[in-house]
Amino acid sequence: MRIATRTAAAICLAATSIITNAEDTTSKDNLIITATRTPLPSHRVIAPVDVIDSETIERSMATELSELLRFQSGMDIVRLGGPGQLTSVFTRGTNSNHTLVLIDGVRINTGGLGLAAVQNITPEMIERVEIVKSPRTTLYGENAIGGVINVITVKPDGLDFGGFAGAGQDSARKYGLSGGTAVGGFSISGRAQHLENDGYPIVDGTTFDSGWDNTTVEARAGYQATRWGIESRIWNSKGTTEYVAWPAVPASQDYVNRIIAVAGSATLTRNWTSAFDLSFATDDLEQQQSSGFAKTERTILDWQNTIEIGDDNMLVAGAYLSNEDVTGESFGFSLTAEDTDTIAVYLEDSIALGRHALLLAGRYSDHDAIGKDFTWNIEYGFDVTPDMRLTGGAGRAVRAPSASERFGAFGGNPNLKEEEALTVQGGWQWAFAEYQNVTVDLFYTKIDNLIASDSDFMLQNIEKADITGIEAGYSLVTPVWSFRATGILQDPENKTNGTMLLRRAEESATFSLARNIGRHQVGADVKLIGSRKDFGDQNLAGYGLTNLTGRFSFNDQWGIYGRIENLFDRDYTAAYFDYRVRYLSPGRGAYIELRYKLK
Repeated sequence: MRIATRTAAAICLAATSIITNAEDTTSKDNLIITATRTPLPSHRVIAPVDVIDSETIERSMATELSELLRFQSGMDIVRLGGPGQLTSVFTRGTNSNHTLVLIDGVRINTGGLGLAAVQNITPEMIERVEIVKSPRTTLYGENAIGGVINVITVKPDGLDFGGFAGAGQDSARKYGLSGGTAVGGFSISGRAQHLENDGYPIVDGTTFDSGWDNTTVEARAGYQATRWGIESRIWNSKGTTEYVAWPAVPASQDYVNRIIAVAGSATLTRNWTSAFDLSFATDDLEQQQSSGFAKTERTILDWQNTIEIGDDNMLVAGAYLSNEDVTGESFGFSLTAEDTDTIAVYLEDSIALGRHALLLAGRYSDHDAIGKDFTWNIEYGFDVTPDMRLTGGAGRAVRAPSASERFGAFGGNPNLKEEEALTVQGGWQWAFAEYQNVTVDLFYTKIDNLIASDSDFMLQNIEKADITGIEAGYSLVTPVWSFRATGILQDPENKTNGTMLLRRAEESATFSLARNIGRHQVGADVKLIGSRKDFGDQNLAGYGLTNLTGRFSFNDQWGIYGRIENLFDRDYTAAYFDYRVRYLSPGRGAYIELRYKLK
């Protein structure tokens, strides 16, 4: 499988492939927000960005966000079982806590482990997902060493009403309703949905099922006048996850992920817009079989000013205030953590002069865990022709140690320093035909002060890593056909001991094909993953995963959607449970949904 995967990835690289830069050639002026914190036409964005659009999300019939991310190039997704189980995201070989996850710009990474509960984000609420595979600590703060995933939720556009109901493998069932309207500057919308599955034995040798249920409610209301606007919103995801605890016994935990936010903006002059976002985010886990729990509460005030200096210069200046409170208990030991405050100011200048584009950005922050720090980005793009572009960039990013790393009962060290990284990358993009696009991206990331346990099981900044790679892909998007092929070759190396970084593949490839047949559609998605290493020097064999999707539309409102997951019933291993026993991934399964949408 390793040879087959390497060959497939190499074919992608050689046959005019690349990471499609979040745009197809039929819509070059799609607006990208996350890369610069301002809506920019995609052809002006220098950093490598992928976008999972609403059509792709709808076609995928994904149960939760990780099932969308796994078919994106450069993303190693490790889920410990079926839907709703603990999931890690590795972006371009960096660690799982090096990717910052946002929902409408609000960070949801926990203060305890630094991970985001992507498994509890349901696609029905998502309008699109923007993935920036470039350091963005300068604009968004700590954790954004590998990049940023920004989940942008659905907003009302006129009268909008919909509903769905579905069922599938492992007694999966789902249903939900949504509605909204926007009239005369006022807008209001809401959606509620419930998903659950009985699961299957997720650890080799066990006989009990590990299921998951999720209820998500989202609502927003706002008013937009000519020169100002204000909006309030809430997202609340809650449910229960069953899992396997040591030594292979059933366990379960209740979870709540919540964001409450108020945002406003005002056009102060013809060229100056000022905006704020005040948010309160909660991540709460409660064990059912013990008194264990983990809770993160974070309040953020983000004030951003966008100033247009002529037609070719966009200046972004802002201030960021954060207070984070982390509490917890594990095996009878309490996590006693200090509140963590962060104060930061950031400045970004995006300049376009003829065929040249330049981005300069810097951030000065004072973080309770790591003190004062400065991060930066420099990016440059040159239009060789109207359809071909060369890009290059460099950036410094950091990750502050989490509360559990600083104050945890097992190896906690309050004297830990920040993990810091320097990334250098270059790219080539060519829209060589009306519907076709290719890109190639080279990258190198050097990470120092990685946190790991020493011989006394105390956490220290004692490791280093180097990650070198090339991503490439090809896209063809027409009104009838959509085809994308992407591949990555990378060398994620732990420089301290000369080994491969765990759970990350050196090579992978992704293929996506969809065909519109009138109002109907059929499609297929393929992911090939090379071999990886896991804890205990375990080898994880490479594998291929194929999903088939289909849509039969009765009319503009009603449709039936279907998916066959893991078509060839591949038995693959994403991770090991205890160095010897492996987690089992889902086998072949069928899913069907009935959907209604009035818009």
